[in-house]
Amino acid sequence: MKILSQPKETLANAPPTRNSHAVKQSETSVSEDALKNDTFSQTAKHVTPPVYERPITIGVSKEVEQTIKSASVMTGEAIAELYLGGSMFKSADSMSKEYDKTLSDIATERPELTENEWGFSVNEQGELKVTGNISAEDITYLEEKLNSNKALVNLANEVKANFLQYTQMERDDNGGTSKLWGKYDVTSKNFADIIDFKALMDGPRETQQTTLALGRQLTGHGFIQNIADQLGQSATVKYS
Repeated sequence: MKILSQPKETLANAPPTRNSHAVKQSETSVSEDALKNDTFSQTAKHVTPPVYERPITIGVSKEVEQTIKSASVMTGEAIAELYLGGSMFKSADSMSKEYDKTLSDIATERPELTENEWGFSVNEQGELKVTGNISAEDITYLEEKLNSNKALVNLANEVKANFLQYTQMERDDNGGTSKLWGKYDVTSKNFADIIDFKALMDGPRETQQTTLALGRQLTGHGFIQNIADQLGQSATVKYS
C-alpha cells in the first residue's frame, strides 16, 4: 500500500513578504513563466509526488518487476486462502451447517446409517458420491439425500474449487513446485479419491459458546490438520 503525502498549503496561501521597492525587477533571475511552474506558486495545480512514492527498479525490466510483484502478491494470497481461514475454510464451515441438517434427516429416517462407516466427496461432474462398506442400496439412498441439499452440493464444490485453484497458484508462484499442499497430485478427476468431506465435517468443532460468538462451527486448526492427514495418506507427491 502506498503512503501518500501531500505538502501543506500554507506556503501557497501566505502573502508575499518581499519588499517590491528593495528588489529591482531587472535583478530578478526567475521569470514570471518559471514562477507559474513553481511547486509553491499560487497557480500551481500539480504537486510532484515524493520520491519514496515512486516504484524503484534497479537493474530489471518492467516485465520482470511486474512478475516479481505479482508472484509476491499471489503467494501471499494462496497461503491466506488455504491455511489462514480463507475462502476454502469459510465454504467448509458453511457446509458443516448444511451437513448437520441433512445428517439429522438421515438419523430420523435411517438411524442405523449414522453408525456405519461411510464417506462422501465431489466427483468430476460436481456430484456428491458416497463410498464405504455399506450396501449399494444404502449408497443410493445417501447419495440421493446428500444431493437433494443443493446448498450442501454447492458449498462442497466451492471447497474443491478453492483447493485446486490455490494449490495450483502455490505451484505457479514457486516454479512449478511446492513444499505444502501444492506438492500433491490432486486434480478435479481424482479429488474424490483423496478428500473425504464426511471426515472434514465430523472433525473438531468449536465450543457452543465460540460458535454463538463467532458464528463458525469447525476449528481452523482441526480443519487444516484433517486435510493434511488425508493428503498424506491418499495423495501422491508429484511437485516437490
